Amino acid sequence: MKRYFDRAALGIAAAAFLGAIACYFSFAGHRRTSVAYGEPSSVAGTARYSPQDISSGHSETAVWGDPPAQSWDSRAIFEIFTPPIIFYNPRNGEFTLESPLSLRGSDRGFGIELVDLRRELYRLQYEGYAGDEGDYLVLLRNEVTGAGSRGRVGDRIEVEGYSIVSFEVHRQMVERNGGTPVMEETVILVIFDERARAEIALGPEPRYNPVVEAVFRVQDASLGNISLGAGTSFESDRGRFTVLEIDFPAQSVTVEKIVSGSEVRETLRLFPAKHQDADIQSVPNPREEPPEVDPSDSFTFPF
Repeated sequence: MKRYFDRAALGIAAAAFLGAIACYFSFAGHRRTSVAYGEPSSVAGTARYSPQDISSGHSETAVWGDPPAQSWDSRAIFEIFTPPIIFYNPRNGEFTLESPLSLRGSDRGFGIELVDLRRELYRLQYEGYAGDEGDYLVLLRNEVTGAGSRGRVGDRIEVEGYSIVSFEVHRQMVERNGGTPVMEETVILVIFDERARAEIALGPEPRYNPVVEAVFRVQDASLGNISLGAGTSFESDRGRFTVLEIDFPAQSVTVEKIVSGSEVRETLRLFPAKHQDADIQSVPNPREEPPEVDPSDSFTFPF
């Protein structure tokens, strides 16, 4: 009986082994056929694969228009990828196509040259204070004579021609650059100037007169240097000169000249000669050949 079962188990195992071999060769043959004839597997269906030609696509040639002129100067026409040669004037904050070197000395034939701009200190300057809140004693200095004076709110200092209208001291903690907060003091002094008949605010910073004078070097031996304010005029052999505007922050003066013996008018914006030399010393001249470039200073862009 035991032999019978052993033979039966052996027969079943042999049949299973032969069945597994038959299934393997059947699947492998089907796969080779699908690859050879481009047939998809049974999972995707039985439809045959039809190869299609790949379209070559369509290309067009772009047409580039002529570069337009810039709004700030009709002569400024820049091609793409071409670095423009322009200059920046730090004195008036404007761009120009002309090098400051080429403009240097253009005012020589104008008849006058701007030497300097002067703004005198106000005759009274704040010096400090003493005392406590509600009883401050304010100290002032006469810039002309060097004499000092002092007084409290409401006092009139007759010899200096002023009275103290108000005096305030404000203190607050201020943190600078992320450091430890420090006490910051702000002082505001208001006086009434009897000579100017106006209230003047003073503080630790110097106080200047509102009037600015321009000092010109006149190309006329008989006149030499001359100081003028805005709106004033003078005459020389070259014509009549009028100061139209003085721009102290920009350190410039606009002057109009009426040429002698005619009605020809010329207007020129002048800058102090000392500032011209400092501003143009490192500016290249566009009329000269560009300087050689050190390869170590150039950039290489990998494309």
